[in-house]
Amino acid sequence: MIRLFIAIAFAAGSCSAPADQSGPSDAAIWTVAQTDIKAKLRDPGSAEFSELHTIRRDGKALGTCGKVNSKNGFGGMSGPTRFIAGGDISAVEGDGTMDQKNFNEAWSMMCL
Repeated sequence: MIRLFIAIAFAAGSCSAPADQSGPSDAAIWTVAQTDIKAKLRDPGSAEFSELHTIRRDGKALGTCGKVNSKNGFGGMSGPTRFIAGGDISAVEGDGTMDQKNFNEAWSMMCL
């Protein structure tokens, strides 16, 4: 699964948005990503998102990167944690979807 995401990253090239964007707005893309990420959390209602970034290529949205903070099993906030969402992938760092090496590689290619 990580290989598919990395293949998308190589096809996407640059993460910066061109001046002439088309397709859904960033807000629409972020809403879908937040819904996918919330489904992975222990307490979805407590989710606080920050540093959202739409990954685009030629004006087309490929996914979203950002950070999410939510309540953990002890009822306290866990602290901002990186996530990547797009296509068939939605992964929160450390959730077991990807090992740490693959997550870092995908983050470096898509989110920086």
